[in-house]
Amino acid sequence: MSAEQYTNMLSESGISEQSAREYELSYLSPEEADAACGYKEAGLFFPYYNLKGYRTGGRLKPEKKEGEEKKKNRARYLQARGSSLHLYFSRERIPQILNPDETLYITEGEKKAIRLGQDLGAPVISFPGCWNWKTSGKDGLAGEWEKVPLKDRNVIFIPDSDFFLNPKVREGGKAFCQALFNRGARVSITDIRDEDGERQGVDDFLLKHGTEELKNRMDSPWWVLEKSDFSNMPRDLSNSDVEEAIT
Repeated sequence: MSAEQYTNMLSESGISEQSAREYELSYLSPEEADAACGYKEAGLFFPYYNLKGYRTGGRLKPEKKEGEEKKKNRARYLQARGSSLHLYFSRERIPQILNPDETLYITEGEKKAIRLGQDLGAPVISFPGCWNWKTSGKDGLAGEWEKVPLKDRNVIFIPDSDFFLNPKVREGGKAFCQALFNRGARVSITDIRDEDGERQGVDDFLLKHGTEELKNRMDSPWWVLEKSDFSNMPRDLSNSDVEEAIT
């Protein structure tokens, strides 16, 4: 990954150099990546920490090699074999994350968390994949999630737009919201779909619409989990529902 590729990757999500430094992003050579996560591939490295501020691992986004065709089964991110990474955040925001009086914002994916934290100046957590907030075969939140104060806390979940259109992603998101609710959180879901129906994350939404429009969406949540069931969750995931959500 050249310096130009690194800059382009940040600009694709609207991430500033200051935010890149805050989240301690770095480009790793193949040798450095091998030492960090056991894969000898150059790329962008996202370090993960626990809530005491100690590094627990990280994920590598391998660089795209010039002329290389996209491989169907090629992993978009790599992490040390056997490692478990459940939540991503900035070390600078740990005091805010541990303060239950602060609204907590949650999304999926590292770049989205960085951009969201950059725009809101608020505590943001992301998890790496729609089911990677839990331990396989077990119920409830896993790992460092157990240390995040959630009782009586306002939590705003901003999933990718495919939460509303992909049943498998939706099931993971529903289970995640249920786990937060079971820990005492008041959970609302923000709808970032656009009329064109294209898949997007909160970083894409912020690039197109800006912070104020996102705040407007958060002020009018798509759904709020207020009891321990999903009977009142909207079911219509058609294009007409998309149009209704953004008017």
